[in-house]
Amino acid sequence: MTATATPDTLFHLLEAAARAPNGGSGRVALAETTIRAREMAPLHAHDEDEAVRVLDGRLTIYAGADVVPLEAGETYVIRAGTAHTHRADSERASYLTLSFVRSAARYEDFARAVASPVAGWATPEDRATLAAIAAPNRIAILGPPGALPTVDENAAA
Repeated sequence: MTATATPDTLFHLLEAAARAPNGGSGRVALAETTIRAREMAPLHAHDEDEAVRVLDGRLTIYAGADVVPLEAGETYVIRAGTAHTHRADSERASYLTLSFVRSAARYEDFARAVASPVAGWATPEDRATLAAIAAPNRIAILGPPGALPTVDENAAA
């Protein structure tokens, strides 16, 4: 598997943006995020494809059964419905995420919701707060930072 998205996969995202109805998830959101070593996003899935492009450092994407290490300048497209997360594998990693959303502001908030891996949720309030941030964009929270995708989560997502 190659870490860099082909032009076809990126064109697919642009074509979908051009054809998106006004009432659907036709807004395109681009979020820039910088995270520290070993920080991870919560395990999640959503209705739309998502492109990740590393600007600086190293990032590993866990998407379904795929484990994809990325370095600066590399891009990976995560298909809609795929359980996924990512981890910084350098002192700092800066990256862009691009997806179709209903609320750009909440998408950016969710992109910043990273933490060091944990064995479970710190508090029930943490999970509830994250679910509230994710809900406007139909992002399903599948696990805390540190949780990795399983076959069962990909079938359910």
